[in-house]
Amino acid sequence: MKHRNAMFALLFLMSCGEKKDEVATELLQGVRVVEWMLAPINLSKSSFPAVLPDGTPKEYVSWFFSEMGSTEWPSPEDFPDGMGMAIPTMPKDVLFRHSDVRSDGGRQIVLKWDNQKWVVIVEAYDDPAQPPVVVREIKLEKVTADQFARLSAESSMRLGMKYQSF
Repeated sequence: MKHRNAMFALLFLMSCGEKKDEVATELLQGVRVVEWMLAPINLSKSSFPAVLPDGTPKEYVSWFFSEMGSTEWPSPEDFPDGMGMAIPTMPKDVLFRHSDVRSDGGRQIVLKWDNQKWVVIVEAYDDPAQPPVVVREIKLEKVTADQFARLSAESSMRLGMKYQSF
């Protein structure tokens, strides 16, 4: 009987761990999205260096949440399963915010900045009442927008899209 209870307890603890890992996977997926978007090769293909060629980390975070920036977030609909793409997609049920964690927001990714260190800070929260489970500082590299990014940004601005959210 003791052996059976110990086995049940072990299985219970393992199942709790699996759920926790699932949450961590979604949060890490969100962190990977930001890392992917900030990679110099991808950043040069975004509208950010086209509209803010000397943009600061704070301006990047503002751009990320703007009308123009948020249209460039990679979504699961853009890359359905089985396409073999190495592009991370926005996780479902994870809130993306800037500046501060929202106490009633559940799992969330918060983007901050440090203009002196020239980094975008990414914090992942499993529980907004607890400290972040992941904190990454990603250097904002100086890149030049490619031709397509410049044309796309010009077109978006003609349509009245905003490239700064705060």
